Amino acid sequence: MKERNGDQKGYLKKFFRIPSIDYEKPPLEPKWAIIISLSVLVGGLVIVCVANFYLQVPLVTALLWYGAGVYTAFGFSWSFLEWRTRNAAIRGHNCFVVFAACLVGLLIIIQEDYEAFPTWGVVLLIVAVMAGYSVGFICGVRNLVKWLRGEYSNKQPPHLQHDGYYGDVMDQDRRDDDVSDSGN
Repeated sequence: MKERNGDQKGYLKKFFRIPSIDYEKPPLEPKWAIIISLSVLVGGLVIVCVANFYLQVPLVTALLWYGAGVYTAFGFSWSFLEWRTRNAAIRGHNCFVVFAACLVGLLIIIQEDYEAFPTWGVVLLIVAVMAGYSVGFICGVRNLVKWLRGEYSNKQPPHLQHDGYYGDVMDQDRRDDDVSDSGN
């Protein structure tokens, strides 16, 4: 088996800890996705009640935050059943973070002193949140449907699918292929 990142003698491993990822094992099992989803559903209702009664948060506001939390937790927990859908959900989140940071930086540059945050900026952030996290939610719904069909019930990890993202094609049946995530 080739060494990771072209380091034949292991000099990099001596100075830098390079994590190894077991790609044969799924990132999350369906039972944990169920536990996470039910915990957020039930625990979120308790938090809504506490926020409404004790912290005097309006019920509509508390329920909107509850919906956003359930949407995010459900999408991400179920999208982590396969490596491909996990990576897609993380890429969607990363795109939102980059867009939000650029938007805030732009607003800091163009705003005058002590102006309120513009409405168009809020609308753009809401659209970016929905677009970024919808990737994880759609992948999560697809994995939930697969689980309901029984595709994850045989205790075998799902077949690794190569999407050609890095441009390297590997034979999934051979164990001696390089499984590095260096992108080369």
